Amino acid sequence: MITFLLDEAKQQGVSMIELSATDDGKPLYEKLGFTPAKYSSMRKTLDGPV
Repeated sequence: MITFLLDEAKQQGVSMIELSATDDGKPLYEKLGFTPAKYSSMRKTLDGPV
């Protein structure tokens, strides 16, 4: 499934894909050619105090 999505993205002209991977998922993505990014993703839900 992941390789299908990567191929589809490439056909659509996408030049880069960035994702957040768990420690368990990192080996899979590395096998697919992903490399560590400089910044890790962070998220905040805005339904609470800022």
